[in-house]
Amino acid sequence: MKKIILWIVVAVVALGLIGGGIYFFANRGEENPSPSEFDPVVDDANVDAKIEENKQIILTEPHNVEASLILISAYAKKGDITAARGEADRIASLVPTDYRIYDTMLSIYDEKNDYVSAALFIEAIPADFRNEYKDELRKRGHGLFAGYGNTAGNIANYGWVCIQDDAIYYSEKVDGQALYRADLDGKNRVKLSDHPAQDINVVGDTVYFVDSKEYKIYSVKKDGSDHKLLLDIFGQRLFVIGNRLHYVNWGDGCKIYSANLDGTDNKMVINVSADHVSLSGAWLYYQNRDQMEAISKVKIDGTGNEMLNEVNCLFINGAGDNIYYANWGDEGKLYRCKNDMSEVAEPLSDSKVGYINLYGDWVYYVDWIKDQNIYRKHIKNGTLERVSEDMAMGIFVKGDYVYYYNELDNNRLYRMELDGSGRMRVGQ
Repeated sequence: MKKIILWIVVAVVALGLIGGGIYFFANRGEENPSPSEFDPVVDDANVDAKIEENKQIILTEPHNVEASLILISAYAKKGDITAARGEADRIASLVPTDYRIYDTMLSIYDEKNDYVSAALFIEAIPADFRNEYKDELRKRGHGLFAGYGNTAGNIANYGWVCIQDDAIYYSEKVDGQALYRADLDGKNRVKLSDHPAQDINVVGDTVYFVDSKEYKIYSVKKDGSDHKLLLDIFGQRLFVIGNRLHYVNWGDGCKIYSANLDGTDNKMVINVSADHVSLSGAWLYYQNRDQMEAISKVKIDGTGNEMLNEVNCLFINGAGDNIYYANWGDEGKLYRCKNDMSEVAEPLSDSKVGYINLYGDWVYYVDWIKDQNIYRKHIKNGTLERVSEDMAMGIFVKGDYVYYYNELDNNRLYRMELDGSGRMRVGQ
């Protein structure tokens, strides 16, 4: 079994080559050559010749991975992603242990900023490798794909805070929940909108958010200009993937809708009745309003809908084949279960929890019974640590920091490092 896969940012992204992007090359088996030993990148000038040349090689050598990788890259260079995916599926069925197949296809999706196709592709690769890629997509995908607007864990905490690049975008509780932008340490604060904000997403130079009183969807530039009403609907749980807004439409039975970033082409895309939606890889986990608010799952393309349990659950977060949630059928305790319910769900806390946020190898939560402090539990070895002694509302994590609202200080926004050190106030 190969070790956990790491992604390495390769310099060819800056050169605009199709083989660029984020690769999962670390810790491969010795049977696979390193990137320096084999480069499938195809020049524009000879792309057609490369396609024909390597198609002929594959006719006589169907297991030739290097010819297949060149063919995949050549198809992608021509813009035929369907053909590239088809060849990737073909060679993977013959040589499933060669990670370069998956790396090449994922780098193509990264180049195209296509998180949905990447996640669905990972879901289709052999089970022995799938979880490693799913874990890496969860850990790093929010930074890889420029069109991913916020982390799933932050959205599960009402999306009051979004951390992108060197800035935070947040709902300022002491100013009517208005939308603000600031440096990561709270300096250089700028009000972007008077609208009370939740479900904050940032893509490129634009901030997308839900008005937490009207539940309409707005956008505004990072400098506070070009403030727009995008969707005059009753919606929540907004998250942005690529060039599409996704949200739960409470005006249409809590079905999942999608629209272009400018609000056009607004339509129902997943016919379920959902709340507390959380994205993990290709799967959306959600509270099923038609089934006693139990956890259900459905793929981002609308397939595979299935109810997983029969208990009321909140703050749902997914990781690999596991789901973490507050189980209100058992006094709100933190639970973990398999996403196919192949094992009995197990409690991870002995008291009611809230504001669950899964990040890296830790699950952060507020213990609502003991002290309303923030704790974190290691998802592999079970280590439990208290990381904040403040009474916290919301947990928002990305990069090196955890943000939360301190109820002991009028719900002002605070920041600390992942282990709880370096506590400081960053809100007004």
